[in-house]
Amino acid sequence: MSAAPADRDAAIRAELLKNVRAIQPLLRQNAERTERERRIPPENIAAMEQNGLFRILVPRRFGGHEASLRTYTDVVAEISRGCGATGWVAFISDATDWLVAQYPDAVQAEVYGPSPDTRIIGILDESNARTAKANGGFVLSGQWGFGSGSHHAQWIALGAPLSDQPGDAGLMLVPTAKLTIKDTWYVAGMRGTGSDTVVAADVFVPDRHVFPWGQAFANQHRQHGSGSYYGASFVPTLIHMLIAPLLGLAQAALDVTVERLGRGKRISYTGYFDSRKAVITQMQVAEAATLINSAFLLMRDWADRIDAAALAKQDFDYPTRAQIRNDVGHAVRLCRNAVDKLLDAQGASAFADANPLQRIWRDLETASRHAILNPDIAQEIYGKALLGVEERITPLV
Repeated sequence: MSAAPADRDAAIRAELLKNVRAIQPLLRQNAERTERERRIPPENIAAMEQNGLFRILVPRRFGGHEASLRTYTDVVAEISRGCGATGWVAFISDATDWLVAQYPDAVQAEVYGPSPDTRIIGILDESNARTAKANGGFVLSGQWGFGSGSHHAQWIALGAPLSDQPGDAGLMLVPTAKLTIKDTWYVAGMRGTGSDTVVAADVFVPDRHVFPWGQAFANQHRQHGSGSYYGASFVPTLIHMLIAPLLGLAQAALDVTVERLGRGKRISYTGYFDSRKAVITQMQVAEAATLINSAFLLMRDWADRIDAAALAKQDFDYPTRAQIRNDVGHAVRLCRNAVDKLLDAQGASAFADANPLQRIWRDLETASRHAILNPDIAQEIYGKALLGVEERITPLV
């Protein structure tokens, strides 16, 4: 008798977490280089591939792990604990695998037939894209910013309009070889993600490579039979996927702070020659750890609930979807507040170039400004739902 999906998934999660922890020293060692070179080093990519970290959400029939949202969340957070930029690229690649799993089997075979470690990234925004209907498909042109991981991807999924009707858009899957990448990513944080601009110039995209958003936003996307996580509530799953790198970055900030305070750091202009003995430092570290633990608990709970609903082929009603988006936004605040406390605990030395905390802080502050993670927008959406206000400010709920 085969193992139940949840039991099998727990075993996969344990194995992948073991693999991540084995390569964390490499990720930490390369973190400064990753930022300096503005992209993920080949050694990081190779280590992740060798340890199955690009297969988390790839279908089993192509050699992937076909894991749950909970497994994805824990594993990507653990990658980000070693290097935030590497974790962000892992999030983009693994999340796009989940999107590709919604395509017809023949398209999935095109993508994963050569290797289950095929790397794909996605850019959902269609505002700078243009399409023209052609025989058997579309001709696609445009520019897409924030192409995280584009330098390491074999395929890129691009948001694009499907007609001139407002809201009629979808995802177009294109081989990276048919695109160009423009060097534009010069930022304060997440420098190592290589989030440059992707450019398409009259690229033909066959109809089979087009995934319309309308059916997905209505949660009518492809179902893969009983025992599958691919039928999970569409938008909540994608929104939840964004939080994993932030959880890992916050945990990394705590790791760095505990390690550096363990060296006996003095609090200047006081009698505390070992700040660990100061009540204020103890309280700052304890509060930060509590905030981080709270974020993890909240997001793991929602991941488990989303996974359970997927296995039962159930969706969430609108108020619950609004709550999920709100709680992801709340987790963002928890992570930011935790790192602020840790900066206080380390003092001005936290901003020294040699201190990893300043890079972790910049990465977290940058990543947490992703438009979909905006806590205030999420809170407004949830407040409207609670009060029965029918106005919808976004379809991403």
